[in-house]
Amino acid sequence: MADTQDDNEIMLNDFKAKIKTLGVAERKKAVALFGIFKQILAEVKQEEDSNDAEYNKYNDKTAVITTQMDDIIEGKRAVTEEEVSFWKQEEPEYVAAADANVAEVIKGFWKGFLLNGDFYTGEFDAPILEHLVHIDAKTDVDEADASKKVITLSFDFAENTFFENKNLWVKLHSENDEAVRSEASEIKWKNNPTVEKTQKKQKNKRSGQTRIIHKEVQKRSFFEIFNKYEAEDEEAEERNPEDENGSMNLFILEETINDILDMMPYALEYFLDVRPDEDDEGKTIEEDDEEDDEDDEDENDDDEGRHKFKSRKSSEHQGNKKQPQAAKPDKDNPKQECKQQ
Repeated sequence: MADTQDDNEIMLNDFKAKIKTLGVAERKKAVALFGIFKQILAEVKQEEDSNDAEYNKYNDKTAVITTQMDDIIEGKRAVTEEEVSFWKQEEPEYVAAADANVAEVIKGFWKGFLLNGDFYTGEFDAPILEHLVHIDAKTDVDEADASKKVITLSFDFAENTFFENKNLWVKLHSENDEAVRSEASEIKWKNNPTVEKTQKKQKNKRSGQTRIIHKEVQKRSFFEIFNKYEAEDEEAEERNPEDENGSMNLFILEETINDILDMMPYALEYFLDVRPDEDDEGKTIEEDDEEDDEDDEDENDDDEGRHKFKSRKSSEHQGNKKQPQAAKPDKDNPKQECKQQ
């Protein structure tokens, strides 16, 4: 908001300077238009302030609700009768027995969320993600410079045979809403299935001696996010994100973090994998086909070009990295914390 206000003031001052160079007749008209334009900017600012306030309320409520979800997902408490009362009325034949209400971790919940959510993952990640029990996220804004902020994702893991860490974190640093670098935990691997180890013989032409060269190739994996990346890495920008080998860079990392923040409040959808099929316009396939029939555009009735739609991951968000939290259209609120485990 501060940056927008500064830009507006600079623009208005430029307008004033230009108006002063006009002739008398044109100047009077320009002044009148300038006054109307200032009113427009004032209305826009009022609307933005109102949207920010509503979004703050949304995030506060979301944090409370998702914390309640966390307690159930992590097995911190049993489900209350009040929480399932609606289900007993709507689906009485599927009500669980009373002795089934045990405070236990929902196994594989966050693994299902990440794999079904089509995040940046690889074929070797599933057994490791089985041990993921908690995800937390927050955004910190530099008190001295509001254009600088840090998004932190924190992942808690149960004891496992893959690495020693109980917690892994990654931080995305941005300036003026553009990612500039990242930092992360160092994974203390016991057994790393995301790396392919190879070896080859190399013969010295002069001495004739042969030596064995050992090489590790990073395969595509979610755990590539736990590394340091810089915006200046021009070579990384050209990597293919669909490559079976590791292709993570700062830009893919930024998208991955923003997607996780967007979709965490809707984690149950992805754990159960019950998302709707939609096209790029946000319409269901059935609705799109009906419109095609009405318009006699039978050539568009097939499924070509359609994709599995992430119901909470909007195209607006993909083009606007000012949104570190869930489902906020065209707004930035860096002071809010999005919490989900």
